[in-house]
This record gives sequence, C-alpha cells and structure tokens, in this order.
Amino acid sequence: MDHKTPASENPNYHLIAAAIYGEAGQAAEAARERAWLEAHAPRLIANTRSELALRIVRREDVDHLMQSLRKAGIAPPDEDRPKSN
Repeated sequence: MDHKTPASENPNYHLIAAAIYGEAGQAAEAARERAWLEAHAPRLIANTRSELALRIVRREDVDHLMQSLRKAGIAPPDEDRPKSN
C-alpha cells in the first residue's frame, strides 16, 4: 500500500506557494502560507537556504527562490550578506 502525504500537508508545498504568492504581490496569501510554515515546519523556515540547496542544484535557482521567499516575508533580507566585524 502506498502512503503519500497530501500536498496540503507537505511543507514544501507551502514553501513554494509562499514564493509564488510573494512574487505575485499577494501579501495576504503569502502571510497565510508563512503562518502555516511557522506553525508546522519551523526548522524549514530557520534553515531555508540550506534546505533548498539540498533539493535544488543550481545556486542561481536557489537565489531566485530565496528572492521570492523574501517577498513573502520568509527569508531574512540580509541572509546572504557577509557579516561585518
């Protein structure tokens, strides 16, 4: 018997939905997805870039998705900037 997780229960579904809503400027929908992720997948939120890099090979694709997630309010805007001393 095959046991698949329904898409609506999969954190990656919500992460991609948040990116799409963020890119489209649909703030309310992006906030709804962000809230679901914060409640159900806080580690994914805390480690977004490294989690994406495990699944997406090309750095430029990870960068593009991170930009969309920033628009959704998920990734910190300065996450990739070097820390100054």
